[in-house]
Amino acid sequence: PHVADNVSSSNPVCPSNLGRVCPDGTDLTQYSNLAVCISDGSADEECGIAAASICILPNDSSVWEDPATAMKMYARGSATAELVGMALSLHTLLQNVSKFETAVVYTDNAHCVRYTGDSTRCGMEPSSDDGWKLYPLILYVRDQVLKLQNFGKCILVKKLPKEQNVMDSIAKACMRNER
Repeated sequence: PHVADNVSSSNPVCPSNLGRVCPDGTDLTQYSNLAVCISDGSADEECGIAAASICILPNDSSVWEDPATAMKMYARGSATAELVGMALSLHTLLQNVSKFETAVVYTDNAHCVRYTGDSTRCGMEPSSDDGWKLYPLILYVRDQVLKLQNFGKCILVKKLPKEQNVMDSIAKACMRNER
């Protein structure tokens, strides 16, 4: 796989309201030391997949890099790339586990939200053959969520409308670079 850091010339800024209220209405102000992660994926049947993620941790003034990765592999549909983006977010959280208490991981893929689960609900099993092909990756993401929960962290996985996903352009740029 090709891994690129800071693929864009400027870091996207997390819309401040995504750290206070989720698009589904969940009030995040009740949670302390909240980290906000946004991920996205891009898939091209000929070129493979690309995924990107950004995590904004509380009380940290440093500028966060937006990691992106591209892989030449066959992937039908975007769920593979979206799950890889979520894995990037969860990996960042695992690397910074002492810096937050609660994290919300946003993705714009509803299937990924249903598959992975979080601290408030269990993940659902896939209902299609395409979903079952993703099962090893789904289990990997679930395992990352479980590891964070074992550290006493509350992890929320939420759906983000595509138009609010600041990582979309980063994932697409990474895909263009891979081509």
